[in-house]
Amino acid sequence: MTERELIALCRYYKGEEECPYEDRDKYVKDEEMWWFYEKCWVRFQQQAAYSDFAIYVSEYISVGLEFFEMNDGVPISLKALLFNRWSKGSWSLAEGVPSFKRAYIDLYKGGSAL
Repeated sequence: MTERELIALCRYYKGEEECPYEDRDKYVKDEEMWWFYEKCWVRFQQQAAYSDFAIYVSEYISVGLEFFEMNDGVPISLKALLFNRWSKGSWSLAEGVPSFKRAYIDLYKGGSAL
């Protein structure tokens, strides 16, 4: 996929070098985080070797998220990266699933992307 095609799959990152959410008051931390990881996802997808995504997708599937919001237009590799980063604050990947689902639906999909 081209960079433009990858960016079109993102909700927050639109190809900017600087985060447009840094100076906003509402949801700043969430929007900055989503923007940053979408930017990373686009960059990693363009690299020849992105084997980490196979690991992230494998983790994502192993905790039962394979079919989570599967028809929302967001690639599983992007969701897997978001889940991996989100679940770092949990004791285990499985423990991170409920809060990730809520955050994905309420904050990521329901947030106020520019």
